[in-house]
Parts: sequence; C-alpha cells; structure tokens
Amino acid sequence: MQVVQSLLKLRARSLSDGDARDAIETSVQRVHVMAMVHERLYRMPDLASLSLIAYLRDVARGAIASYSERPDQVEFEMDAVEIPLTPDLAVPFGLLTNELISNCLKHGLPNGRPGKIRVSVARIPGAVRFMVEDNGVGLARSFDAGRTTSMGLKLAASLAHQLGGILEFSSSNGCRIQADLTRLGKYVESGSFANGALGPGTGQARQFSLAPSGN
Repeated sequence: MQVVQSLLKLRARSLSDGDARDAIETSVQRVHVMAMVHERLYRMPDLASLSLIAYLRDVARGAIASYSERPDQVEFEMDAVEIPLTPDLAVPFGLLTNELISNCLKHGLPNGRPGKIRVSVARIPGAVRFMVEDNGVGLARSFDAGRTTSMGLKLAASLAHQLGGILEFSSSNGCRIQADLTRLGKYVESGSFANGALGPGTGQARQFSLAPSGN
C-alpha cells in the first residue's frame, strides 16, 4: 500500500494543477484509508477487528488534512458508539467516511471556509445509522442524488450499498447525508464480537478541532 501511495504521489507531483492531479491525489487518500485498516489490525492482539472510534478519527483527520485548504478552520465533532470492525467491513466503511467528509469540504466548506463537520454512528434496530453533516453552504436546489455526475458521490453510494444502506441527502443549515447500514447492523446484533478485546462497547462522543500538523 505504501508503495502504491508513493508511486501515485510521484505522478501527482509531475502534473500541473488541474483535474488529473486532483484525481490522483484523491486516489492517494483512498489508498491511505485502506492502508490504515491493515496498520491498525497489526496493532490488535487478535488481528481480527479494530476500533470504529479510533479508525473513524484517523480517517477524518486524514480527509480534513488532504481536502481542506485551511484544516485549522474546520471543527470536527464525532458522536459514535464503539463497534469492532472486521476488515471486510472496515475498508468500505472507511472509504465511505472519507468520500462523504471530502464532499463536505469540497462543496459545503470550499476555499478554506471555516465550519464544522459532524459524524455520528448510532445503533438502531436492524442497522447502524451513519450520518455526516456540515454547516456549510448546503445543497443546490437542483441537486439530484440519482443524477449526480460526481465520481465521489457515485463511489459513496456504491460503498453504502455494499454495507446494506442507501444514501439520503437533506439540506438545512448545511448538508446532511445519512444511511442505515443493515449489514453492519446484522454484525452488531449477531454478537459475534462479544468476547473480543473491545467488547460490545457503549456510546462515546469525541469532539476536537484538527490543526494542520494533525496533532
């Protein structure tokens, strides 16, 4: 994964600013999200699952550092229940999070606009409700999720479907994107992780601002 990232970064540096360079730099961040799964799993005693909260924090940190012109002006708030993620769930979940946060930064808080991004993960019957929202400019009146040409949103919709959900968009004092992920919910309700290192967990909230240094 590190070799792939390095090759992509080298190629990006050889291109002038524009769509081609943006596409490669976006790919670098997507590869980084996948690499974090393996890095975190290697730190776990049983190599079987990783902490959703810790992983979510790292994905958000990377996305804001990569996609915001002024990371120090972006406040990130997280309200999430702890769920151990297996690799086959962690990769699409991390990529989905990355795509939705990057969408908030590019379109809701463009050009270094200050604002807040909030991510929440909550258990509901039969699913895990996942939500990403910002307090930015909101959706255009003409926005139609079914007709979007955005590669990022198409990828996000595909990842949500992979996790058993459908993206729902709403706009009020910003943009909110929500999906009820039934595949993740079935894993939680099965209790297959109950005897794992993390256990079933309880609701926890994380609130912090991300500086350019990532500290």
